[in-house]
Amino acid sequence: MYSFQRPDSDISLEIQAPRKDEVTKNLSLQVAFSGATACMAHVNGIHLHVANAGDCRAILGVQEDNGVWSCLPLTRDHNAWNEAELSRLKREHPESEDRTLIIDDRLLGVLIPCRAFGDVQLKWSKELQRSVLERGFDTEALNIYQFTPPHYYPPPYLTAKPEVTYHKLGPQDKFLVLVSDGLGDMLGNVDVVRLVVGHLSKVGCHKLDLDQRPANLGLMQSLPLQRKASGLRAAAQNAATI
Repeated sequence: MYSFQRPDSDISLEIQAPRKDEVTKNLSLQVAFSGATACMAHVNGIHLHVANAGDCRAILGVQEDNGVWSCLPLTRDHNAWNEAELSRLKREHPESEDRTLIIDDRLLGVLIPCRAFGDVQLKWSKELQRSVLERGFDTEALNIYQFTPPHYYPPPYLTAKPEVTYHKLGPQDKFLVLVSDGLGDMLGNVDVVRLVVGHLSKVGCHKLDLDQRPANLGLMQSLPLQRKASGLRAAAQNAATI
């Protein structure tokens, strides 16, 4: 959790600190008022931990003994459709805000994810926002979106605290996909696994023995190296091998 919350705190504190360099000041302001979600996985032998804040996803591709593939979601989107997330928000705010926390399926009617880095306009008090923005920033030129929701009571409403899940890897667990929020909007979990399986089948990776033990990052690192040695090339320059 520290690895998520500390950077988010740094983003907030950096713009509050006095700076003379205009370029650094402007960049810090843009970063603080922008937002990003994140999902991170840590593999230690057969132990898999996933930390997620926002609407990125971690999806495990599982192949049953009969050869049938399935997907195992290891994260939950932090948005208005997540009942557990709605309950968390209500616990952290007065009962009088129950009807205004989520408006039009968005946090305060503004943001879809309920957890994210940055987006300090949903974390800072009105007074702090005013004191920072009145330091002579050209917010229009910097494309800083200034909007205070009508039901903005004592914040924060947004957090970068991740939800951490654990999974014990087994022989049937073949690959893990970390999905960005944009891709998650276009493809379901089953679609993601189907695409990866189709790709692995085409390049012959389905023949690789992923049941070796102990499973470790060294094994996973060897897979793209084998792919490179075979002369296979990615179709796009920005493609990544997981």
